[in-house]
Amino acid sequence: VGHTTNLHIKDRDEIIAAQTKLGLGSSVASGTTALLGTGGTQSAWGQITNAYISGTAAIAVAKLAPASANGSVLTTAAGTATWALLTNNNIAGTAAIAVSKLATDTKGYALLAGASTPQYERHSRKNLLINGSMRVSQRRALDSVATVTDNAYQTADRWRGLFGASTGATSVAQTLQTSSSWYINGDNSHRTLLMLSQDGATLGAKGTNSTKFGVFQVLEAIDSVPYRNVPLSLQARIYITSATLTDMRMAVLEYRGTADSVSGDPISAWGANGSNPTLAADWHYVNTPTSLAVAYGATGTIARIENLTPTTSMNNLAVLIWANDGSTHLTNDFFFATDVQLEVGAICTRPERLPCAQELALCQRYFQKFASSGQYMPFGNGNLSTTTTMDTVVHYPSEMRSAPTATYGPTAGDFTVLINGAAYAASSIATVPGTAIGKSAISVRATITAQPAAGASGTLASTDSDAYIELNAEL
Repeated sequence: VGHTTNLHIKDRDEIIAAQTKLGLGSSVASGTTALLGTGGTQSAWGQITNAYISGTAAIAVAKLAPASANGSVLTTAAGTATWALLTNNNIAGTAAIAVSKLATDTKGYALLAGASTPQYERHSRKNLLINGSMRVSQRRALDSVATVTDNAYQTADRWRGLFGASTGATSVAQTLQTSSSWYINGDNSHRTLLMLSQDGATLGAKGTNSTKFGVFQVLEAIDSVPYRNVPLSLQARIYITSATLTDMRMAVLEYRGTADSVSGDPISAWGANGSNPTLAADWHYVNTPTSLAVAYGATGTIARIENLTPTTSMNNLAVLIWANDGSTHLTNDFFFATDVQLEVGAICTRPERLPCAQELALCQRYFQKFASSGQYMPFGNGNLSTTTTMDTVVHYPSEMRSAPTATYGPTAGDFTVLINGAAYAASSIATVPGTAIGKSAISVRATITAQPAAGASGTLASTDSDAYIELNAEL
């Protein structure tokens, strides 16, 4: 079941059957013959009479009821002609078509066909993953390239890089793809993609430790446990730049150990080419991964794995996408991934793209970076606790998952204290000793060499554009 556009019937934004096309000029007056043929041939014709298209029993399901009342809809099975009237939020009908009914109080949902039971698409947030569109990258600037380490959050927000070689000689970037081949159904916005490569120390250089590699996201237990024994579907748009990466795979994983104790590498052994990785203790595949048959070319492939059901022992859900061929990767052998979506239901629906501000707020539950935009950018206001130290309370824009770890950098010299118009360079910067780091605020102490009067108020600021404070509460 799909929607019609330009005489084509489409499903999931793709043309699925040439034989379902109506011939040009089929929107004609009553009594006119119109093409209902297959593959462009004129092998089957129907008669347009009144408000329906007549034809063989095989296409009876395409008929519209004669003189159907406003609001009536087709609810027939093949070869029959059962019709129902749409009233309020329900489609009335016989028991044979009960699966087509909209449930009571389903406002904000739309009925989806293609599953054995009704599935409703939420019109609000439906993607269980965060930053599946890869548009938020607090750690890396767009179009940047950096060497990352195994099992570390150093890519687009919420995504860990996983590599068969633990040396960290792997390049990663979040890049901006502007090719029209990535536009879907008139979505002409620039698409951001996570780009991953096992090329060696720099992108484009042939590496010596080429191996399997991928990206991984794990959900909190509080966002996972409600989906025990619930059908889920996963999709991603994947583009590869080398035929050596055609064995791309993805999987939904479940963790059955202590809830949220998932910081360790989920891969125990990557295994031989063509075989799936062996997972670490307490990790389990929800599906049996197979090759996604990703096409090597300009357009990429929308890969889907549907109707997966986690067990009742699941405490954390996760998604893994990886290149399963560990052959030596050559210059510029990498894959892009975007629009990664894990959702409730037996089939995949159109990828969701939240407003960037909303996606950022979701990411900031796990990681926040206060980055300087130039000289004297303020981080917060405070008071001198002694003549050489100033304590500042820095408030977070949103509460974090847990008390984070704090990193100040690159050096203390990148921070300064502003008091009464004068700047006092910091010789050290750290969390105030004896204070707990909170989920919504932190006390920061800057030590200065000059000695203004104790008790004076001031501002903790940046010396240059390099200063930052990072707060990490990732799983």
